[in-house]
Formats: sequence, C-alpha cells, structure tokens
Amino acid sequence: MYLYRVIDSVGDTVEFYFSEHRDLPSAKRFFRKALERYGRPDRVVIDGSQTNREAIVSCDATNRLQDRSRRRLKPIRIRRSQY
Repeated sequence: MYLYRVIDSVGDTVEFYFSEHRDLPSAKRFFRKALERYGRPDRVVIDGSQTNREAIVSCDATNRLQDRSRRRLKPIRIRRSQY
C-alpha cells in the first residue's frame, strides 16, 4: 500500500489516499481530487518519484488550460523532499 497525502501550511494532514500501486493513474487521481477540494498550491513537496512529478505537471497544465483566467499563472513549483 502507498499513502498519498496533502499537508497544509500549518502542518495538518487535510487529505489522504491509499493505493495498492504507485503508478501514474493513482497519482493523477489523487492530485486531481486535491486540486478540486483545496485549490491550486504555490508549491508541492514530493519524494523522488518521477510518477508524482508527472502527475502534478499533467494535472496543473490541464487545469490551467481549461480556465482562461489561469493561463497566466506560473506552473506549480515542485520541490523534492530530503527524506
């Protein structure tokens, strides 16, 4: 099982998702759901998984293209966790 979670700026967990597989569809599903509920973050901190990076870039690009007012937004900054 793999745990995906969203932590707010205060450090509280606000969203989580368990998945049997750590793959692109699971990561996209989770990130899309988090974007719908909590809006677009300024930055995201992830582990070294390339799958997570691809999901974030894909969902962010789709989200910005669907709404003309968001096209001028800069892409979400992605930081890699040290741990």
